[in-house]
Amino acid sequence: MEEYYEVLQFSNEKLVISHFSSIHSMYNAKILKLMKKKYKESNDQVKFLLVMSNESEKTIQLCRKEQIEKYPYFVFYKNGEKVHEEAGFRPEKLEANILYYGNNHFSHIVQLQCVGHLEKLIRDCNPCVKIYPSVLKLSSQMVGKVVFGKIFCDESDCFMQILRDFDVVEGRYVGSTPSRLFVKILKFLERKSKSDWHVEVRKS
Repeated sequence: MEEYYEVLQFSNEKLVISHFSSIHSMYNAKILKLMKKKYKESNDQVKFLLVMSNESEKTIQLCRKEQIEKYPYFVFYKNGEKVHEEAGFRPEKLEANILYYGNNHFSHIVQLQCVGHLEKLIRDCNPCVKIYPSVLKLSSQMVGKVVFGKIFCDESDCFMQILRDFDVVEGRYVGSTPSRLFVKILKFLERKSKSDWHVEVRKS
């Protein structure tokens, strides 16, 4: 049990995800496959811990201390602090939360520092899309085709004013689902491709 908390203590800013399970859980193989995939994608910046609840007296005590009664169960830590918990294995939800809480380790998204950066992104890059977890995944799949930008709005009064101007509310997704977002991007790219083709025809 001491080893478990030592890992959390010395993980610094890395995201640590603890997977609590039982030895005979039917989901173990699928979860392990997902964890290996996300570990590789994060370039060793996300740690995954596996705790078999019924493996020994120590693991039983650890589960009691953490008040974990359902399996599989996932606990997310950053800087040794618990930031998220979820019970059950829903692959899409789990992957979205890994991307969300470990966004700095997976992201190909440009960090915008001022209103000028936002204006330049809108002027120079098409399409521009409002974000989060599914977009982190899209950003890695569409490098070179689509530019995504993010803003920490509470870092400046200018960005807070943008929130008010666009009537943005706090939330994981605003005005879109992952599938609808992806469809809109593809439609834009299709229109842009046709437009570029017409330009080439006129030039010839």
